[in-house]
Amino acid sequence: MMKHILTLALLIYVTIGSFANSHMEQTVVDDLDRIYFVYTPAEYQKGDKERPVMVLLHSTGYSAMTFAELCKVQDICDRNDAIVVLPEALDEEDDEVINAMVTLKNYNLLPSGLKDKYVWGAGARIYIEDLKKSAGSFASSLINSQMPNAVKKGYIELCEDKDDVKFINTVLDEMKSKYNINDNIYVAGASIGGVMAYKYAYSEGCKAKKVGVINGFVGKALDDTKPLNMPLCVFQCLSDELIPYSGGLFTDSLQVILNNIPIKNLCTSAEVTETYQDINTLVTIQKIEYGCGDNPTWCYAISNVSHFTILSSDKYDIGYMDELEKFFFQLPTKTSGETLITNNQPILYPTSASENLYCEVAGDYWVTNLLGSVVLSGSNENKIIDITSLSAGEYIFSIKTADAIYKSIFIKK
Repeated sequence: MMKHILTLALLIYVTIGSFANSHMEQTVVDDLDRIYFVYTPAEYQKGDKERPVMVLLHSTGYSAMTFAELCKVQDICDRNDAIVVLPEALDEEDDEVINAMVTLKNYNLLPSGLKDKYVWGAGARIYIEDLKKSAGSFASSLINSQMPNAVKKGYIELCEDKDDVKFINTVLDEMKSKYNINDNIYVAGASIGGVMAYKYAYSEGCKAKKVGVINGFVGKALDDTKPLNMPLCVFQCLSDELIPYSGGLFTDSLQVILNNIPIKNLCTSAEVTETYQDINTLVTIQKIEYGCGDNPTWCYAISNVSHFTILSSDKYDIGYMDELEKFFFQLPTKTSGETLITNNQPILYPTSASENLYCEVAGDYWVTNLLGSVVLSGSNENKIIDITSLSAGEYIFSIKTADAIYKSIFIKK
């Protein structure tokens, strides 16, 4: 492994030698040799001012260097006076997983575009029970014989043995000592890199101030029950052939995922702020902005674009990186001056009810639904909130006092 990595590293170093502002770095994480690439602005000099850093996670099948060229990373550095770092994922090395992927693709249970090269340990998991339901009875014996370890565990997961959260944090720690970066750290990824961006955002050791996802999904191995508590920018193709919008073996319905994130982040509004349609390519983009206090969510719903044409050429590049740059470098990290207190004390109970809720705080309140529309409001004088008029579902309760706004999530049964 060491010889292979060092040989590859040397070849890549020679390849990028013509780029004056790009550098390859090496590190070791859990006894594995890892590499990453650092791009600095044209005017960067060691020892000058601190700069923000963007961590860019490549998609499967792409090396970090190839992805850097695809995304025109040097331009991003120069436009935003920022540093961009691209860690590189490792290949899947579990023979059972590799063979299983080949078999599942042969039976059209997985898309042919899914690769086992440059794969992040992002929590991309398929449960055997779901697999057998999709495959039908004819494949059960094949699954049992070809995937004994997965059957025993109950799932198959890509690069499960790679701690890539630790790898990203190791890279960021080394960046602190080798380059001049500040605490404005932004993480973005595409495809499996987007899955890794979600995993990193939900991890306990997350250092990111903002996160961006291009055609990714929340891996089934992740615990996504908690709020992200950070600004999020998501691009999702509605007709994605690799990651179905309606869900598949690797992911639940993307619509459910994208609706639940703003709810868990206690967003209070949702507004379609931009709509774009190209009459030549028939590409349609709808931008939805969710108001979530200090943690806004921007969601771009895109139709008539393939998963594999993301950033592939000027013809199909519909401005993903431009919008990510705007979100990361131009949108203030803090977007609200109000004090926001969320679910850290029992101001509202029970959390699931059919008739009444009880609130310990006095003030004007409002209740918003999944789309951010206010469906109930009033003044809390007797500490009892009548919710009988609401339909069953999940809601956000907000109440404003002279000093703060309190928010809680509840379920109407």
